[in-house]
Amino acid sequence: MKILVCGKGGSGKSTIVALLAKNLLNKGYRLLVIDADESNYGLNAQLGLSVPKELLDRVGGKKAVLEKIFIARGKGEKAPLFTQDCRIDDIPAECISNKDNLYLLQVGKVKHYGEGCACPMGGLSRDFLKHLQLEAKDVAIIDTEA
Repeated sequence: MKILVCGKGGSGKSTIVALLAKNLLNKGYRLLVIDADESNYGLNAQLGLSVPKELLDRVGGKKAVLEKIFIARGKGEKAPLFTQDCRIDDIPAECISNKDNLYLLQVGKVKHYGEGCACPMGGLSRDFLKHLQLEAKDVAIIDTEA
């Protein structure tokens, strides 16, 4: 099951994600929380986890994602970042922070004012979610951008 939590900025998306994750953990599920909100830095603290390496950095950074997804697609080419389906256990260890059956994946964050478009993070999130396969007792909860 994949659960997407969306809403306006400041509406409590991250809080809902953290509470939902804790509730599902108590029911015996294995949780992958995907932090796809590029501007909020607090989800890891709400979950009691450290900050993992960003998935964006693992695939080459914003420039590489822009070139691969958006520029190629603008020319009518297919350019997925992921070519194979993956499971929670396939995600590189440096991109995951975990405790027991709770896993956190951080897609990418805007680091400073004027950095530019956050579109690469959205494209990376969409492509990753298309290729994410979950087992019967796995749940992915996605905290989206505002």
